Amino acid sequence: MAVMYSPQRLRELLETQGRKRDWLAAQTEYEPETVSRYLSGTYPISDKFAQRAARALGVPVAWLLVEDTEAVPA
Repeated sequence: MAVMYSPQRLRELLETQGRKRDWLAAQTEYEPETVSRYLSGTYPISDKFAQRAARALGVPVAWLLVEDTEAVPA
């Protein structure tokens, strides 16, 4: 079974931290357009991107999983 990451959780976390797409793109070394596609759900979030995004945002990668129901970390 494929691992599914939640673009909504990622968007909410960026907003909570006051961060923008371009910041996340720079931190993860992905093109801003690709990050936009991940955030909109146009592309499924890859394992590699999820790991880099989680590290940049200071959360465990498992927190980005669809099944995880914890509140957005402050």
